[in-house]
Amino acid sequence: MTAPWTKSEIAILERDYVRLGAVALAEQLPGRSPQAIVNKASKCGIANRNNKWKTSHVQALRRHYPTGGMQACRQVLADRTEHQIESAVRRFGIRSSRSAAL
Repeated sequence: MTAPWTKSEIAILERDYVRLGAVALAEQLPGRSPQAIVNKASKCGIANRNNKWKTSHVQALRRHYPTGGMQACRQVLADRTEHQIESAVRRFGIRSSRSAAL
């Protein structure tokens, strides 16, 4: 189990999450993964700057999801949750080459 969030960590999250995103904040918050930062921001009601998918992120999904699935996408899009990736894959009609082989 990880340590509880400190007041100073939450202050950094509130100040910088929307501007920098989870991956950049993970560098400023030792011991906090991008996923932990996304989760805490959500619990704190901090708006996610990634509500819209950038073209480059959709291209990454199209490039990595068909052959590497969720695991490959999580490595490339570390600031996105599995739920966000699953939703985007459905919305953009991206299919896994593994499911096509079935």
